[in-house]
Amino acid sequence: MKTCKKLLALLLALAMIFAFAACDNSKDGDKDDDKGSSNIQETNPPETDPPTEPPKEEEKLYGDWTMVTDAAGVMNEVYAMSFGDTFALPESPINVSMTLSFGEDGAYTLDMELDTDSFDAYMTELSASLVAYLYDTYEALGYSEADVTAELGMTVEEYVASAFAVPSDDMADELDDMDLEGCYKLEDDELFLAEDEDDLEDEKDSMTISLDGDKMEVTDIDGDELEELEDYMKDSYDVKLPWTFEKV
Repeated sequence: MKTCKKLLALLLALAMIFAFAACDNSKDGDKDDDKGSSNIQETNPPETDPPTEPPKEEEKLYGDWTMVTDAAGVMNEVYAMSFGDTFALPESPINVSMTLSFGEDGAYTLDMELDTDSFDAYMTELSASLVAYLYDTYEALGYSEADVTAELGMTVEEYVASAFAVPSDDMADELDDMDLEGCYKLEDDELFLAEDEDDLEDEKDSMTISLDGDKMEVTDIDGDELEELEDYMKDSYDVKLPWTFEKV
């Protein structure tokens, strides 16, 4: 009987030990859970910008494109043919700019502009060359400066100033007459230009272009109005296709 009581007491003691052990393990587990939960931080995924689509080909046109040409070469050819190899040709350039502007609303303008300062500098040089040429010519014919003045009724300088003076404003006005404006559309490499949207559907006047960053090259032209402009640029300024424009 005593042995049973001792065994029962021992079993109860072991049960209590296991119970306490289980309770301690449970508490430790809760502590670990608390520790674990305190170390977990909620993180939001980083915000990223939506992928940007590459610009459409027509959007690359938006803005101003300018080509600057030198008209002095054509004028020098004329004077060289007229006065011969001994004539001192001006070295100053005559800068002429052609600017194509394309708006997001489908409208375009083409502006021709003369750099009047460069034109005046060229004409100053030209006048000096003409004066020297005429004096040399008259001297070779046996005329003195006084004879020439009496013959002309004015000095050679005055004669050149009156006979060969070309106001830069007149040249600028001539270029203004070549200005164009209207609507445009771009299909592949064909740039169509017209006065209004109805005419644009007829697709009569067009330029074949290539775009490379800030560079636009016009390689071909079709249509009466643009062909007239092409002939004008070729005949007046010796500017032949391709035309190369820079974005400004």
